[in-house]
Amino acid sequence: MATKGYIKIWRKIWDDPLFDSRRVFSKFEAWIDLIMLAAGKDKDIDFLGDTIHLKRGQLATSQSRLAKRWGWSRWKVNKFLELLSSKTVQKLSIKLYHKTTVITVLNYNKYNPLPATEQPQIVPQNDSRPTGTNKGISKDIINNKEMPEKKNISDGQLKKEFNEFWGFYDYNVSRQDAFKAFKTLRRKGVEFETIMTAAKGYLGFLKHRRVHENFEQQKKYPAGFLRYEYWKDYLEFKYKPPM
Repeated sequence: MATKGYIKIWRKIWDDPLFDSRRVFSKFEAWIDLIMLAAGKDKDIDFLGDTIHLKRGQLATSQSRLAKRWGWSRWKVNKFLELLSSKTVQKLSIKLYHKTTVITVLNYNKYNPLPATEQPQIVPQNDSRPTGTNKGISKDIINNKEMPEKKNISDGQLKKEFNEFWGFYDYNVSRQDAFKAFKTLRRKGVEFETIMTAAKGYLGFLKHRRVHENFEQQKKYPAGFLRYEYWKDYLEFKYKPPM
């Protein structure tokens, strides 16, 4: 049995009758699928109304799309991507943006080498970012740029807004730490309405898992939800009750 070298897999294999996208993918199949979904060259794509610039080895998607494609729960997709992007595995680099998850396949040239006649194009591994309109949230926030503090937001206003968020999120853990993370987001220019929209989407997602999948998922700590940008992934989620 051959154990060295590689074979080329044509993307039209997705159209083969033997490839049934309705099945439940194994983790290995999901990993191969990500490699095949990645762009073979730099290009611009339209994703949910936004123009996204992808470099070779990158793909723009969402966890909900991957869940539907692989026959998985969204929670399983999230844990799988966390594993592949962990320091111990280091197969992917993931950036979450408004409406979009941009995935970079690390060492993409290893899996899909360029012909010897072509000049290699190296995909930056540290900070590759999409471009586009990203309506509904500041471009500076999407690109993680530092913004000047909003001097017009008083401490009293921040406390009032945080109290509303805290009561709505309803998970009384590390209030002081959560307020610090909340204040940082607001000072960076993230609107209060955006934070609340994300919180509503996240709680709706938890309800979806509970009602539709009979799974009681642990709620994230409020500080972690705000500080580690998990909130960006739930801006578009809307709970749909069972029919």
